[in-house]
Amino acid sequence: MAIKKHNVTIDNYAVPRVSGIQVYQFVRSETSTTSFAGSQRVDRSAPKFRVIMTVAIADAAQMQTLNNFAKAITNQVTFPFGNGYESKTMIIKLPTIPEPIKAYGSVSGQSYYKDLTLEMEEV
Repeated sequence: MAIKKHNVTIDNYAVPRVSGIQVYQFVRSETSTTSFAGSQRVDRSAPKFRVIMTVAIADAAQMQTLNNFAKAITNQVTFPFGNGYESKTMIIKLPTIPEPIKAYGSVSGQSYYKDLTLEMEEV
C-alpha cells in the first residue's frame, strides 16, 4: 500500500507522500446591497483557491524544503482539482512543525515528521 495518494508540486518539486488534500474555492470580499426597488445586488471578488494538504511522513531534509517554500512569499503550486490539475501562484502559511520522531534502531539519529499539514491560498 502506497502512502502517496495525491500529486502536488511546488516550484517543480514533487511533494512526497501527500496522503490527504482539501481543495476549495472562496471569495475574499463580498458586498450585498438592496436597491430602492427591493432587488438584491451582490458584488464579490473573483474566486480564489485554498489548499490544505497533509504530508504523511517527511524526513528532516524534506521538512526543511517545505518550510523554505513557506518562507518564500509566493510559489507556483500544481494540485489536483476535479478531473484535472490546477496550477496557481500560492502563498504557503508557515507550517506548525510536529515533534520529530526518531527512526527505530537508527544509528544516525535520523528524524522524521509525521502528519505535516500545509495550508496555502491563491494570491
